[in-house]
Amino acid sequence: MGLSYRRAWLLVETMNRCANTPLVVTATGGRKGGGAELSSLGLHVLTEFRQLEQEILQSPAYQSLAGVFQSPPLDQA
Repeated sequence: MGLSYRRAWLLVETMNRCANTPLVVTATGGRKGGGAELSSLGLHVLTEFRQLEQEILQSPAYQSLAGVFQSPPLDQA
């Protein structure tokens, strides 16, 4: 994605602050190590976002604007 680890965590923290409940939940390190995973709300938001993204990419409006940009979206490159 081209993001530093720190920048990615800052964005996660921002998303969590903006949402009613955290989208990403974390566990601090220990014997088994820490980690992070999507909350149920986070999974729902991601699913809805991906669906919306596909609808936009397939829309006539996007198709007519696609020639304006020099490269395709990152996940389609």
